[in-house]
Amino acid sequence: MGKLKFTKTIKNKWLKALKSGKFTQCTYDLVRKRGDVVTHCCLGVLNEVCDFPRNEYDDLIKLLSESTVSKIYSRNDESFNANKPDYSNVIPLIEELETEK
Repeated sequence: MGKLKFTKTIKNKWLKALKSGKFTQCTYDLVRKRGDVVTHCCLGVLNEVCDFPRNEYDDLIKLLSESTVSKIYSRNDESFNANKPDYSNVIPLIEELETEK
């Protein structure tokens, strides 16, 4: 499969999921499970929204590009606030992403 299209619909679903309160932010893993607690980095939430395999970056890179995935991953991890794991540190960056038609 070639490059996937990052459409406005996908972007809006991703942002809605991040803002929903359904997911709790983590760092360094797309998805982390510890006991009964499951947390997601913002890209792990995108995997869920797009129904991609949980712990793989391949489809994310096809959807966004390697440099964009790297930038988002860095923002998620470097400015993470453990007292407020609500994606507020990455939502502005995601809102600025260009979409395809």
